[in-house]
Amino acid sequence: MCEKLIASSDAELWLSPLPRTSYIDIRAVLPAFPRSHLPQLKALILLQHSPLDFMQELQGNACKDLLLQRFFALAETIRKELTGHWVEYFDPSTGLPMLSPQGCSVWNDVDMIQRMLKLPVVAVGGCQLLTHPIYGSHCYPGVLLTTADYYQVRLACVDLPLSPASKREC
Repeated sequence: MCEKLIASSDAELWLSPLPRTSYIDIRAVLPAFPRSHLPQLKALILLQHSPLDFMQELQGNACKDLLLQRFFALAETIRKELTGHWVEYFDPSTGLPMLSPQGCSVWNDVDMIQRMLKLPVVAVGGCQLLTHPIYGSHCYPGVLLTTADYYQVRLACVDLPLSPASKREC
């Protein structure tokens, strides 16, 4: 069951257990992750509202770089708050893990978020895009995984600085 931790016009942060159907993906993406800990994995899903419409512009853009850096900064903040627990986050543009050795596959944010949040997905130029009920195709996703318990994750997310990306910055 997914739980919305933060909701604003700028971003949403969701907490969700990983579906069992994703366990095989985890083993391919993170081969060093212990199989016995798979049932403890939770996903923190960050959906940032973007001034950029990804249906119109898929390729390089300063706005995408800004959203990526914000995701990395938030992921690092959460990782530090969850010291002592296993944490991993992925580069949304490549699917590569940022903290663990790479496996034979890459993480697919859109696929995993679609499985957990049941958001519609559209294909554009060979890419899969989430269609958010409020943000539409102005949605930049990012995922962090952890084995920390729900209470600790909620505490780590209480004072997260979720600032919007303005059109001027993009």
